[in-house]
Amino acid sequence: MASPENPQFEPPAHPAAEPDPRLQGETPGIAPKVEGRLGAAPTPPTPVEDPVWSGWDVLLIAILTFVVVLLLQLAAAKAAQLLWYPQL
Repeated sequence: MASPENPQFEPPAHPAAEPDPRLQGETPGIAPKVEGRLGAAPTPPTPVEDPVWSGWDVLLIAILTFVVVLLLQLAAAKAAQLLWYPQL
């Protein structure tokens, strides 16, 4: 059910229908043109935030992955020895 408060579930318009008047004008997602003086200094770019992970985090994940794989192999070998090859 479509309601004015939630237009998300409205049926899609027919391709030959008129364009939505709300979308006419500026293209969404594109920055508007800024007209300034010719001699004005450009604005500096916004600083980039630090990444979520550092190199130490990646190294720690790699080491833990290696250790877990090694421990799982040892546990699987011990389980196989106890379950299927108890005489060895």
